[in-house]
Amino acid sequence: GSGTKLRGNTVENTRQQYQRRMENQLREWSSRMDEVKAMIGKASTQTKATLLRELGELEKLDASGQKHLDEVKALALTTWEKGKEELNDKWNMVGGSFDAIWARIHTKAA
Repeated sequence: GSGTKLRGNTVENTRQQYQRRMENQLREWSSRMDEVKAMIGKASTQTKATLLRELGELEKLDASGQKHLDEVKALALTTWEKGKEELNDKWNMVGGSFDAIWARIHTKAA
């Protein structure tokens, strides 16, 4: 993560900004998964099997990210302040895993 700290914002604005960042990331992941699906359509049989396996992993991470977003939306503001560090750590783990698989796919495709 970039470690950006938000200063001078209310708790609600901070949570909304975090939520928007997550929603943007999920849209980007969806776009990347669509790209993998397009690659699968053009791939050889052996590569297709690998890409399908990788896509399955990406889809699980995407579902985990969506669940995480739902948790953030459900948090009360008082809980948000206490739990945001842990939530951020979980989100970063999911994002890091997604990025690692994405990089693996593109290394193979190159």
